[in-house]
Formats: sequence, structure tokens, C-alpha cells
Amino acid sequence: MINLKANNALDRCTTFDKELDLRRVSKTIADTEWTRVFVRENLDALEKNQGDEDLKKALRKVLSRPPWVHKTKKRFKKLLKGQIMKPE
Repeated sequence: MINLKANNALDRCTTFDKELDLRRVSKTIADTEWTRVFVRENLDALEKNQGDEDLKKALRKVLSRPPWVHKTKKRFKKLLKGQIMKPE
């Protein structure tokens, strides 16, 4: 949906039964280089096409967080759930 919106095609796509949730977009976990490339490409397309300012803001928020933040959060959540052994 993000890519379709960035390229002005989402309005023509009738397969989605929900709106693009910008709050969920802004919470995207971009902890790999490939995910960050995907986000950057869509942001570039939005800027080129003078696209949705709110979507641009959400994607900028994703890119503003360093990748290590996501990995640390994931590890902490696993630790809380007891999925990671604590060092002795």
C-alpha cells in the first residue's frame, strides 16, 4: 500500500478493504538495510510526485530511528518473555 500510495496508484487499487494506517506505518521496524532502502525509495517517490505529506512524515520517522534501536527492543522483549537466557 505504501508503494502504491507513493506512486499515485493506491486510489485505483480496489483489493484493499482498509485505509493505509499511517500510525502503523510510522511504527515500521526498519532494522535491516533492505527495509531502510524500501522506506527510502518510497519516500523519494513521494517527494518526486509531491505526494502525501502525512505519509512522508511517517516514513521520515521510521528512518530517523537507528537500526540498532529496533534490535535492542526485540532483544529486550524476548528477555522479558524468558526466550533469552540471562548471562550467569
